[in-house]
Amino acid sequence: MENTKELKASIEVVKEQVRTLERKRDLYFAIGIVIIIFSILLFFIPGILIKVLCFIEFFVGLIFVSTKAQFQLQINNLEASIDIANQELSDRVEKEKIDEISLKSLIFSKTFNVVGTKYRDKSDITSALKYISKNSWSDKYQGMTNKEIEDSFEKTFKFSNFSTPDFDLIPEPSNEYDTNAIRVFIDGSNIGYLPRSEANQVIEYINDKSNYVASGIVSITGGPYKEYDYTIDKVVSKNSDLGFKMYLEIHKK
Repeated sequence: MENTKELKASIEVVKEQVRTLERKRDLYFAIGIVIIIFSILLFFIPGILIKVLCFIEFFVGLIFVSTKAQFQLQINNLEASIDIANQELSDRVEKEKIDEISLKSLIFSKTFNVVGTKYRDKSDITSALKYISKNSWSDKYQGMTNKEIEDSFEKTFKFSNFSTPDFDLIPEPSNEYDTNAIRVFIDGSNIGYLPRSEANQVIEYINDKSNYVASGIVSITGGPYKEYDYTIDKVVSKNSDLGFKMYLEIHKK
């Protein structure tokens, strides 16, 4: 994909093509009109050859005049592409401005594993999995059939690419092991905690929601998977430790 500078240059190139076509359109049209007028004037001069020449010149003039519509069609198509490119350019500039503002306001950014998942209530984990599965764009086992899994010779996880941006971070100051502990909730279900080091870095921001906002993505890791077992020549289902990975950003409002 072109960057903003390259897109601007491309638009200028197309604009120059439009200007060139407009000059050709006007020139050919003017030449055609002149030829037609000249052929009409010649028509009044006696002589068969002159008359024949007049008809030839007249039709040549019509050909030149008719090219105006062809040139105009090309110009219209190029101008339409310029409009599309200008809209894309406008969108990119706006996005770059937003990204620049976002980058300036960024306080914290990191990817890490949610901890303590295996100690959570099974009903909470099940509820979170259902919520993520319902709202995820991906299909279970990546939508692959057993035959496709067999041909891939790789583990195919049930919840591969399943994620959600919907989560809540709730401080737990009463935690006997860490007063800076932060619980992670998905649709009201506690799936674990932020690691101690990350919790210590962001606790002051999480507690100050009037000035800071948290956002990110929680994705599922591990869990049920399928793979081809060549010893029995079939695809089998297996389990691995299920967990959650989080990408977290903290921005100043």
